[in-house]
Amino acid sequence: MTGSLQVKSEKYYAVLNFKDSSGQRVQKWIPLNLSTKDNKRKAEAMLNALVVQYQGFEDIEPMNLLFSQHVAKWLEANRPNIAQTTYDQYLNILNTHIRPYFDLRGIAVSKLTAGDLEDYYAFKVASGLSPNSVIKHHAMMRTALQWGVKHRYIKENVADFADKPAHVRYQGAEPYTIQEIASLLSCTQMSPLLFQFFWLLFMACGALKFSACVGALLIFRRGL
Repeated sequence: MTGSLQVKSEKYYAVLNFKDSSGQRVQKWIPLNLSTKDNKRKAEAMLNALVVQYQGFEDIEPMNLLFSQHVAKWLEANRPNIAQTTYDQYLNILNTHIRPYFDLRGIAVSKLTAGDLEDYYAFKVASGLSPNSVIKHHAMMRTALQWGVKHRYIKENVADFADKPAHVRYQGAEPYTIQEIASLLSCTQMSPLLFQFFWLLFMACGALKFSACVGALLIFRRGL
């Protein structure tokens, strides 16, 4: 891969020369936002930095893909190694969530930032998707980006620098109160066996602490 400086409208451009997958020469023009007046050395330094940055890329085409296209390319390339149910889940996430969001913004995979991903996470949570579901999206996109790094389509995995939503632990149902337990036990007055069953069930399932269960029993017996 080689590079050179070119001038358009008195502005410097870095022109990088690649070869695509068919071996054809492809050029990428990158504006340096420098005027030609007294900026040649600075432009040359920026060109050299870009050459180093893009050195070793196999072709230019994957870098120009939209982010959603990159994810789709990763998914299809790895389909033989993914269980069918997992593939279907990934495809649904891609078509239902990733593609509509990122295509609307026209974000190329080579331009994707950690901030772009964090904005996506926040948007999805605000739209009603659970944080745990968004974490699954993060894991999928991170894997797709890591595949791009491995094949030298992109320089780094920006998902490693993005803050994903915090995992929400399942809290379970609220335990019965003392009054609720006493009310349930009162329904067993005519059946000692049923009373024993409910009492053992409450104790075994941890409906309340032992002291609370004792309190409920005392309330129940006062009502007899």
